[in-house]
Amino acid sequence: VSSNNTNEPVTSNNNNNVKPGAKDLDVENVMITKEDGKEFDQNKSYSLNDVFAMVNNDESYVNEDSWIYINGQTNQGQTSMIQIKNLEEYQSYKESLENSTEPQEDMSKQRDLTSRNICIAPEDAEYYDYEKLYTLQEVFAMVNDTKSHIEEDSWILFQKEEHAIQIKDLEVYQSLYENDQEPLKYMVIKLKSEELFSFEELAFKLHMGEVRPDYKCFGDDFFGTLADIPGLVEEALSYNIWLMPNENYHGLSQVENWKEIAQKYSNNEIKPGTKFTNKKTGEIIEIELIPEFKDELTVVICEKRIQKRKQKLDDVRTIVYSKLINSSSNNSVVSDVGKAHDLILEAYDGLMLEIFHDVMKKITEEKGPPPVKFQCVAAGSYARNELSTHSDIDAMVLIQENKDANKDYFNRFNELFKERVSELGELFSKDAPGFRICPIFNFSKIGTPAEAFLAVTNYEKLPENSLLRNVHVLNGIRDLRPLFGYPDNNTPNLVREFQELFAAEYQTIGPEHGMDLLKLADEQLKIELHNTTDIKKSCYRSMQYFVQGLALYFQVDLSILEGTRRIDVLIEKSVVSENYGRKLKLLISHIGRIRILLQCEAGKDTSTISEKWQKDPDLQKIFFLMPHIYQNIDAFIGGNHEVFNPKGSLSVNFNWE
Repeated sequence: VSSNNTNEPVTSNNNNNVKPGAKDLDVENVMITKEDGKEFDQNKSYSLNDVFAMVNNDESYVNEDSWIYINGQTNQGQTSMIQIKNLEEYQSYKESLENSTEPQEDMSKQRDLTSRNICIAPEDAEYYDYEKLYTLQEVFAMVNDTKSHIEEDSWILFQKEEHAIQIKDLEVYQSLYENDQEPLKYMVIKLKSEELFSFEELAFKLHMGEVRPDYKCFGDDFFGTLADIPGLVEEALSYNIWLMPNENYHGLSQVENWKEIAQKYSNNEIKPGTKFTNKKTGEIIEIELIPEFKDELTVVICEKRIQKRKQKLDDVRTIVYSKLINSSSNNSVVSDVGKAHDLILEAYDGLMLEIFHDVMKKITEEKGPPPVKFQCVAAGSYARNELSTHSDIDAMVLIQENKDANKDYFNRFNELFKERVSELGELFSKDAPGFRICPIFNFSKIGTPAEAFLAVTNYEKLPENSLLRNVHVLNGIRDLRPLFGYPDNNTPNLVREFQELFAAEYQTIGPEHGMDLLKLADEQLKIELHNTTDIKKSCYRSMQYFVQGLALYFQVDLSILEGTRRIDVLIEKSVVSENYGRKLKLLISHIGRIRILLQCEAGKDTSTISEKWQKDPDLQKIFFLMPHIYQNIDAFIGGNHEVFNPKGSLSVNFNWE
């Protein structure tokens, strides 16, 4: 809306005498005349604060004489149009500006090394080139460049400062130059680069001639020449620079990182037998014989080996968990848990065999071949195929002849084996995650088959210094399974020798040892019968002693040791009825399933029953039935040896359904 007077835009209700009075400075109800000043821009609304800011902005076309239109009611309902300078609010705004002290800009911020705000006079010119701006880093680089006309005495001008300054008078230049502390990183000015170099990288570049000792550089707390950096020149002179061969690379290039070369070699990007040249000595040598390469290749292979082995464990744990989490029906649980144990055993056996080959290679390099034939054997739950996903490893060594020299050899063998296993990061501790060597029952436990037999049958007759004289070993040594050995995995078969010694004494020692284990199961149940927080103590361990005790008592072949398959043999031998055996397998399988799932969910070796599982129906059945197992074992120990077979009177008390 405009009037005939081009200097005074109006509205249809124009009243120049209207005084707007107090207004809300933040309400967007103000229109401003366009840049030509003849009409209002009706598409945009501003607050009075916005308007005052535009007046104060040199780049804005709005000034004190500009007209504004305030949308709203004033005296007598008339709308208001007024020049900005006539607003009482504007006068107050101006007074506040005049009375305020404008803060001084911190000029030190624009004098940092990376701000692009410096003007330099071109060579042979008396004026500054305002079109080109530089950083202090670039200025320092030009000072040190012999081809540049810039020197320490040259004058520079910072963009927001009125007066020029000589470079040598800059405080940042002086502080960097005077400080002689060695930094962790350096920037070489000569290279005109913002890239930082380590001490080793600079030494390499100095050796290769990419930089000279007189080049200046600076870091966090350093400014000076490369020669001023303590030890840098000496380090550069000690370098052996290997050159890559033409047939594998375009042109010769220096090897800066042998680990990268080792990575390429392990990925078959560099072929075995490739020859490299030592630039310093001129020596030509095959890659496999270069010490630096061999050291890094060992690291690379180790990293790949560890990653591969960790992945095997992760994969089997994922597969087992997904298989068992949805398997609780009586029709499938026995089969599914059996397959889960088989998968875990296969993974553990595979990893143990790989580690065995690593250890044999290492110990042969250190001590020569083994002084005696031997066989590494699994024991405990590892031998019985009852491993959970995060079980530790019970094992020992059977040897043909036991001498002190043999003990020294196998102590070192055990150390190396634990080192390889510990690479996977699953160390033995209170919160141990899983795959690791048992600190008590491990390859430091060595003996002949006869000593192992003696440890089981007549413990007290073992020599005091016997490595098998240990209660933990006594309980685990009854179950042995061959793993690997020397000269090969099955020769000699020392486990078979141990089992044959045991079999020959079955009639004498079988029932006695079986009854001992049944009493142990009875005692375990008596103590832990009402323990609903630890499934291993309250259920698993008792059932382990129970089944193993029955097998020994009734002289069932101890070479048949794996999982619930032993119960099938007890059924065949009429030790238990088919009905009782089937229910027993269900109970043991449900215990095994929940134990494995607890470990998978916790991510470590645990038997603590989490809150999530406290009310699980299958777990409630287990705890309901364990007292019946206790009654059955108690009755058997009391003389009712028919309790588990079809003639038994108590078998009806045990019913999973």
